[in-house]
Amino acid sequence: MTANPPLNDVAEKWLASIEVPKVVVDGNGNMVAAASTGGIRRQTWDQYEGLIYRLIEPALGALKINEINTSTCDSFLRSLVVDGKGHTNARLAKTVLTQIMSYAIRHDLYVGGNPVREVDRLNRLRKKPVSLSAATLHDVREAVRIWRTEPGQFGPRPSNVLADVVDVLIGTGARIGEVLAIRLEDIDLSGDVGKIALTGTLVEPRHGPKYRQSFLKSRSSERVIPVPRFVVDVLIRRSLESPEINKAGALFWSRTGTYVQASSVRRQLRSALTASKMDNTAVITPHAFRRTVASLLAREEPSRATIFRVWRCVSKLSGIDPRKKSSATFLLNGTLAISARSRANSPKSGSPDGSSTEAPAPTKNTKRPSDCASRMACGKLTSLVIHI
Repeated sequence: MTANPPLNDVAEKWLASIEVPKVVVDGNGNMVAAASTGGIRRQTWDQYEGLIYRLIEPALGALKINEINTSTCDSFLRSLVVDGKGHTNARLAKTVLTQIMSYAIRHDLYVGGNPVREVDRLNRLRKKPVSLSAATLHDVREAVRIWRTEPGQFGPRPSNVLADVVDVLIGTGARIGEVLAIRLEDIDLSGDVGKIALTGTLVEPRHGPKYRQSFLKSRSSERVIPVPRFVVDVLIRRSLESPEINKAGALFWSRTGTYVQASSVRRQLRSALTASKMDNTAVITPHAFRRTVASLLAREEPSRATIFRVWRCVSKLSGIDPRKKSSATFLLNGTLAISARSRANSPKSGSPDGSSTEAPAPTKNTKRPSDCASRMACGKLTSLVIHI
């Protein structure tokens, strides 16, 4: 590399210096466990590559590395925010550009401090989360049910996959990748309240095959979710309808027997909404259902005393410390999501008042600690669907 190379070359060298995680995928679309390299995840590397090719190289790639200064970086990053949108891209681009310049400094290609670190903070206006109304949810559920059922439609035979995915998204508040990664073995219908264990997510890399990753965004994301009756109906029906070709054992299987992909669901949802002639469909995305569930639980939040009782019940079973989470986050990922680690039967956990509590052994006439949390969460979601 020359003494003063263009930023393009430095970015390529930095990207090549990162060890790309090797992912092996079996014939059913599952990631095969491999020795960890201790590096970043594959989807993170793909994100870095996309940011470089889409944003950084077109704007700064032709500049020599010594021409990169704080004002140049500041102008570039602020140009990514237009009409209040683009803060996420700007924040991620700043992270990548910082690492590129650090690479240049380590290899004596740039003299002085990292100019990106001196860029002032990119302030972001706090926006109220956009949740969907009951009327909108009703229209969405109706739209996905009648999509492509009219006479004269060409293409594959219509199925109920999209409608079922939407119902499970509404009933769990989970991410789209988590819902599509649910397997039949993750479903528990043995108790009074049906439950789903979220243990993986789907990954769609820029290069290579798509696959089910056997872990989630973080350890605390692994959880068992009690689900309302309308979701239980979906689970029972799909379990009974699972074809022999469904070698992956997926709750939502594709025509080839692997997992339905999130990109396919998003595309079908857009098509169904467009065909329905609904208004303001741009805000109706799979993640909008998650925000709606979180907003519902926050809006219907019970009294402080009741919250503490629910917190105690969930923390005994899950080991989640409610003091470290906001009310809405805890109600979504705690009340609505009992940690999968509870299956290890941890004997003790902290209570909201700081004292150590021990979960009493359930007896014939005693409900388990999870019951109040499960029923409260399921009741809210069932009530929402009944009203729509």
